[in-house]
Amino acid sequence: MTTERVCAIARDNDVDTGGKVTVTGKGVLVGVTVTNLSASVIYVRIYDSAVITDGTSTIVYGPLAIAPTSTQIFGAPQGLFTYQNGLSARATTVGTDADATDVGASECMVHFHHQIAVV
Repeated sequence: MTTERVCAIARDNDVDTGGKVTVTGKGVLVGVTVTNLSASVIYVRIYDSAVITDGTSTIVYGPLAIAPTSTQIFGAPQGLFTYQNGLSARATTVGTDADATDVGASECMVHFHHQIAVV
């Protein structure tokens, strides 16, 4: 039995403080594209988890400060990290982890560029 890795993209067009689960299972996060449509800086955190709790879940990447009305790309050819439990993201208007200040509706879009194992 051979295991191969295939590339995939998962996205969510309305990431907020509640977190969004966009990938389940295991894989390698190769890159992240984040778009901020608001007039203020937003902060995005990425978790190796399907459930996010403000201030207590472990951040595996971030916080990423995203400039107003911009798109930023983060990535590494070898992968940013390997995830075991899925990928989630949450966005706030303040950079501290426990912050619960929500961004506006549909102001933050996150695209995960990831590899998943196919048997």
